[in-house]
Amino acid sequence: MAKKRFLTLYNSMKIKLFEHTFIFKTKKKTCPQCNGKGFIDTDIGKDGCDLCFNTGIFINAFKNSIDGMNYGNLFFFKKYLTAQDFEIAEKINCSNRKKNKEQGHLTKLD
Repeated sequence: MAKKRFLTLYNSMKIKLFEHTFIFKTKKKTCPQCNGKGFIDTDIGKDGCDLCFNTGIFINAFKNSIDGMNYGNLFFFKKYLTAQDFEIAEKINCSNRKKNKEQGHLTKLD
């Protein structure tokens, strides 16, 4: 029992972002799209990762997906978050998009 509890605690990661603490079900440190390389291999060469902005870092990829600027895809993180945390992340992303639109920030076209 103690060993199972240790594994559960070890396999989680917490970050505080936008006044909410997100608890991830993983200790993953690399971007889920480029696997930490910062680029993606394509048919014509290498292309920078849009999810993490070429850093290859998991937390940066999540922040870029939730900031409302339409960079990255929040659904990459669905399997790493609880259902409640993912729902909160979607609400934050939606409200950030509205704020950015009202302030006149340029956003990536859908």
